[in-house]
Amino acid sequence: MTRIISFVFSLIIFCAALSAQNLTMHDRNVAIIISDSLRSERSPDGYPYVQLDYEYPVFNVDNPDLNGAWLNEFIRLNMTDIGRYDTMFMEMEQMNLEMRQSGEMFGGEFWDYFYSATGYFNNDSYLTLMFSEGGYMGGAHGNYTSVTCHLNPQTGEQYTLESFFGEEGLAQLLEIGEKLFREHEGLDPEVPLSESGYWFADDQFHLGENYTFDMNGMNIAYNHYEIAPYSAGVITFTIPADQIKGLFLESSPFRY
Repeated sequence: MTRIISFVFSLIIFCAALSAQNLTMHDRNVAIIISDSLRSERSPDGYPYVQLDYEYPVFNVDNPDLNGAWLNEFIRLNMTDIGRYDTMFMEMEQMNLEMRQSGEMFGGEFWDYFYSATGYFNNDSYLTLMFSEGGYMGGAHGNYTSVTCHLNPQTGEQYTLESFFGEEGLAQLLEIGEKLFREHEGLDPEVPLSESGYWFADDQFHLGENYTFDMNGMNIAYNHYEIAPYSAGVITFTIPADQIKGLFLESSPFRY
C-alpha cells in the first residue's frame, strides 16, 4: 500500500477541502458509503500479494433537496469497473500468481489497486465529486489518475470554468494561474513552457478540470503524464482566494 499512500500525499493540497468536508454517513444527502478491501494470500513476510480497495457513496434518493437517483447513476457511469470489483480482484490474483510461478514477474510482486469516488457539497447547488483510481501491477512504477466533476446536485447541470468566471474572468484567471504555476515550478516567465519540459496543448497554459475550491483558494492538480513526464509526479498548486474573489460571475455557483 506504500505506493497508494505516496500518491495520496502528492495530492494533499488538492484534497484539502475534500478531507475537511468529505461525504460521510452523517451527511443527510448520503444513504450509505460502500467500501471494501480485498486481499489475497500473504507472502512469507506477511504482505498480501494482491490488494484491491474501493469506496463510493450512494446518495439518498428520498431527499427532495437533491436528485439522488441521477447522482447514483452518474457515479455508476463514471467510476471505472463499478459492480465488478470482485471479478477484477480474482483476475488480478490469478495473473499475479501465474507470473510469480512462471518467473515472468517484472518489477515488484506485491500489487495494489484502488478505486474511489469522494466529494463534498460546497453549497446546496454545487457538489464536487472526484473519481480516482490507480496502483501498482508490476512494471517500473504505478499509475494513478483523478477526474474532478462539478455538479448541480438538484438539476444534474455540469459546471465548467466559464460557469464560475465567464469568458472575461477566465482570461484573467489563466493569466494569474500561469504566473503562479511558473513560480511554483521555478520557471522563467519568458521561456516557452515546451522548452521547460511541459506538454500544454499548443504550448498554451491551461488549468484543466481538476480543481477544487476551499477557504484558501482554488486548488489545481495535474495528473501523471497530463502536462509533464511521470517523474514530475502529480503537480499541484493553489491560487489564493484574495487573487480571484473579484473574478467570479454574479451567477457563479460558488463565490468568496
